[in-house]
Amino acid sequence: MARKHKILLWLTFSAFLPAIIFLAVVFGFWFQLNTPEQEILLNLLKPLKTYLILSLFTFLFILGFVAKKMFSDYFIPLQKLIEDAEVMKNSPQKTSISSSGAKTIQQIAGLFADFAIQKKDLQENVNKKITEANINLEKEKNILASLISELQEGVLICNIEGQILLYNKRVQQYLSSQEDETGSFQRLTGIGRSVFKSISKEVIVHALDEIQHKIEHKDDHFSSQLVLPLPSGTLARMHVVPVLGKNETMTGFIIIMYDVSEQLEHDIQRYEMIQALVRGTRSSAANIRAAIESVISYKDMDSGQLSLFHNVINDEASSLTEHLNSTIEKYKKYFSLNWPLENISANSLLRLTKRKLADLKENQIEILNADEHLWLKVENFSFINMILFLIHQLNEHEINDSLKLNISKAENFNYFDILWSGKRISQEKFDLIINEQIAIAGLNFPYTVLEIIDRHNGRIWLKAEEGNQEGGIRILLKPGFVTDENNQWGSNVSFENRPEFYDFDLFSQRANSQKWEDIDLSSLKFVVFDTETTGLDPANGDEIISIGAVRIVNNKILSGEQYEQLIDPQRKLPKAASEITGITSDMLKGQPTIDKVLPLFHGYAEETILVAHNAAFDMRFLQLKENQLNLRFENPVLDTLLLSAFIHPHQESHSLDTLAKRFELTNIGRHTALGDAIVTAEVFIKLIDLLKEKGISTLGQALEASQKTYYARIKY
Repeated sequence: MARKHKILLWLTFSAFLPAIIFLAVVFGFWFQLNTPEQEILLNLLKPLKTYLILSLFTFLFILGFVAKKMFSDYFIPLQKLIEDAEVMKNSPQKTSISSSGAKTIQQIAGLFADFAIQKKDLQENVNKKITEANINLEKEKNILASLISELQEGVLICNIEGQILLYNKRVQQYLSSQEDETGSFQRLTGIGRSVFKSISKEVIVHALDEIQHKIEHKDDHFSSQLVLPLPSGTLARMHVVPVLGKNETMTGFIIIMYDVSEQLEHDIQRYEMIQALVRGTRSSAANIRAAIESVISYKDMDSGQLSLFHNVINDEASSLTEHLNSTIEKYKKYFSLNWPLENISANSLLRLTKRKLADLKENQIEILNADEHLWLKVENFSFINMILFLIHQLNEHEINDSLKLNISKAENFNYFDILWSGKRISQEKFDLIINEQIAIAGLNFPYTVLEIIDRHNGRIWLKAEEGNQEGGIRILLKPGFVTDENNQWGSNVSFENRPEFYDFDLFSQRANSQKWEDIDLSSLKFVVFDTETTGLDPANGDEIISIGAVRIVNNKILSGEQYEQLIDPQRKLPKAASEITGITSDMLKGQPTIDKVLPLFHGYAEETILVAHNAAFDMRFLQLKENQLNLRFENPVLDTLLLSAFIHPHQESHSLDTLAKRFELTNIGRHTALGDAIVTAEVFIKLIDLLKEKGISTLGQALEASQKTYYARIKY
């Protein structure tokens, strides 16, 4: 029986208790009289029968009215006041409270609101002082996160159980599986996830065993080297180092990843080149040697035979030269010494060059803005000094007016141009400049311009067109990695609102052999999700058109590990569904179907607790696809609707909008799957605190509490 109905029954009984007592007294008095006395009393009351009955009903009506009034003006408002006060206690931003009911109740509500405002002001002052005290620490933390995030190497930190505590963008790229049929990459990396999903456990255990052996034998370097392919297809050299606690006990490990795919390709090609040279030169060299030995051994050889041997030597030498030339041409890029080239944005390279020119007090040069998504691959110290040398040489040749620097994109290359108007420079002078050893501002390089260009695998030439008064030097370079608006690589680093790539609180968490039902809610990992559908009846053909989800680890929403996917329902999209969700038929064209998406979402939610608002609805859509796709969602499921109804049984509504308003949360992206999932996650974190106040701290207790509500009986 619902708590509200129990209270109503109790109030009704309390109101009618006086009437019951009165009737008991009357009947007791009646049975104390003898028969003649009873007859006399009846004769006296008989004329008043009508008035007595009316009086009785009036009395009962008054009692009922009083009971209802007490119920609506005192008991229910008091229960709502208690529930709102519980929310207010756990939500410092909430200062409003329901003020229905009797005037006294409204006055109490007003006092609660005043106390809440005072508490909020006090909390804000405390938070301000804490923020001021920790501002330097926060800056250092953000700088560290930024540095690690933007490293070219992959950095991955795990606790001893293999749970991921920190990772950077490069690791996210390396450990994402190759592009699947949905056109996206399956992400295997995430805070709290197991690294063994991406890297073989046997390989890491082998490395840790090697490190442990070195620790026990007091070696100088506690590390291990591995080379293995990663899910993205990258071949990586991995440097594994331990994180040591007290008494040199290993509490975790760090993996630094280097992409050696290109290096391996170079090594393979160089090996093939050497083999080709050996195979092609061995027979020719042997024939030449045999011919020469014959000529030396038989000095009296007649001219005809001598001429024959001369021809053999000449033919074999020509064949050898031809083979060497063809091999060099085929493998020419592997003959050059490759410098360690780094990616740098075109605009950054131009700004660095301009600053160096200002330091050297060279003439003012105009820098043309390049495409913000344009990147080059250079060793910037040698390259910038080469550009400074070229500009200095142009000034020496009295070309110092209207100089401009520009970087532009060709089909498969980038162009670095030094441009000017007016006076030309001859090809002979240009050849002398690029073959001269670089020396500028007291800095002598052991290379010429041409050698630096060669080491960048580039080309340089004098740019001059007939009838064009503009001269220039053009340098052709290899492009760096390509970026666009939707690509996170190479994006500017922001110290605020960064995605969560680390959580060192997990260092202290070890694998728990307990059943999930016995584990504290704060220690579990959750995937909070929502779906948008074509309608409300999955059993009769309605389909999912969008799934959105976020992860919660250590009571924190991981904004950097969101999941969102539109889905082609392979049926007509009703107008009503489009109006509610904002999703149109055109948006769904070309999107993957549910049989491609659901296995990916299943992997995303693996080994977590699923959370949704009105979860029975969303889970029904998923469960109807399980047999078709041969997968099972066996995760425990928590429902914020049921939990709210358990915590606040006297609230009239438990809709997501109402809960967001009650907890004073910003509800952005309502009726989008990801937007609703984020709001549901924020609500869920608030509910966890309220559950603990009611003695509900474990998953098993939360599941049991959910089943005690009326809403748990709703089926789809």
